[in-house]
Amino acid sequence: MPRGPLSDASMWRVALETASAHAEDVGKEAARARAELEAATAAASEAQQIADRQRGAVVELERSLALQREILASAERDAARAAQRNAYVVERVRVAQAYVQAVEERVQKARAELERAAPREAELTQALARCDVCTLSVRDVCDVLLEVGLAAHEK
Repeated sequence: MPRGPLSDASMWRVALETASAHAEDVGKEAARARAELEAATAAASEAQQIADRQRGAVVELERSLALQREILASAERDAARAAQRNAYVVERVRVAQAYVQAVEERVQKARAELERAAPREAELTQALARCDVCTLSVRDVCDVLLEVGLAAHEK
């Protein structure tokens, strides 16, 4: 079939229509891609804002953690000082209790000695009442002391 100007024009019209339809499809595809790109850009921007807020929150949490660690260290130092003070006080109380116990023992011994000396005092008082103290000789005083058991025994 011979080709004529008409058939070339038809062919060009079909090609133009096909190209137009294809261009329209490409345009629609480009519009969809542009919309997806804008949505992706908006999502990325929102994700960046969220990440920035989270970074700020992390920085604030790190500051708070550092402050809490300082407070804890201070409390530990205070507790150590209190424990040392408590140990010192406990030791002082133990020493004071030992001293009090020793004094109580000495008081008990002194009371026992007083109880033992009370009858001797009464005997000595009776022995001295029987005689005139002014006229006593050394020998008489020694005899009285021997009588009440206060004189040293001769060897």
